[in-house]
Amino acid sequence: MEAVLVRISSGNQLGETVYWVEIRENGTETKSEERSYRVLPGTGGPWPTGKGRLGEPELERLEKADGVCKAVLHGLSILSFGSNTRIGLIRKLRQRGHSADAAECAVGFLVKQGYIRECEDIERKIELYAQSGKSRAEIVGKLRQDGYGEDALAAARGAIQSIDFGRVCAAAWKKRCHRGIPEDDELRKSVQALLRRGFTKDEVVRGLKYYGEEIVGES
Repeated sequence: MEAVLVRISSGNQLGETVYWVEIRENGTETKSEERSYRVLPGTGGPWPTGKGRLGEPELERLEKADGVCKAVLHGLSILSFGSNTRIGLIRKLRQRGHSADAAECAVGFLVKQGYIRECEDIERKIELYAQSGKSRAEIVGKLRQDGYGEDALAAARGAIQSIDFGRVCAAAWKKRCHRGIPEDDELRKSVQALLRRGFTKDEVVRGLKYYGEEIVGES
């Protein structure tokens, strides 16, 4: 088999360069197949500059670059349905058949282009988790599970510090008690359950106070 570069054109999706290559059987001029390889801007080369026969290393570089470009396009499709973390998007691309190298390079490209903004997205996640009544420990655990990296988690710690987890715990009390104040054994069980979830004793006490005030205000 021999590979011959027959033309070079510009792509219209990501500003990529498209290399059109004919794959021929050895010793013949008969065209057996034409393939296109897309190379993203800024991707390391060296890349062919004109028509002619391609060596095996050149063809391998084009194949690898094309794999990255396909992963980027697939990644953009996934991101169109909602934000993803770097780790989370790599995982999804791997699950969809992209190689580890292609997935990592593709996500690196998307991060540089601003399609993935972990430090911004994580603040919205914190707000949603707090509104659902999760403790500080539960929020951090969920963020790690979501795949946020250490830089985003460091930023998250600052945002978490500004949250009144007494108020958050009040929402947890409301979900647990269904508009009533527990007493005796039921109260002790509720307190222990909230402590196990990661709320501090102070947050549990303040949460019950806020929850009780809410009930009185609505009665």
